[in-house]
Amino acid sequence: MPKQGENYTGDVIIELQSENTMSSDTSNSNTTEEAGDNSKINLNTATKEQLTQLNGIGDKKAELIISYRDEHGKFKTIDELKNVSGIGDKTFAAISDKLTV
Repeated sequence: MPKQGENYTGDVIIELQSENTMSSDTSNSNTTEEAGDNSKINLNTATKEQLTQLNGIGDKKAELIISYRDEHGKFKTIDELKNVSGIGDKTFAAISDKLTV
């Protein structure tokens, strides 16, 4: 009877470990990429640069969002973003799934 890790001829089996290691590395890479896609922008901590990554938010609207936050305190809900001048229902609907508080 062969020992663990040996085949019937007595040769050590290394190929299985290599395949498992490669599979593990590949799955970790995919998980990292998926996690990056799911990241949301926090309205209470976002910088101007982060806000301008949102579709329909340019420099001016990003500045207005930050000014609103500075004047009124932290956003309690993402819906409060509609109180910012220039952010209407259409813009909000387009970006709401990318926001968090």
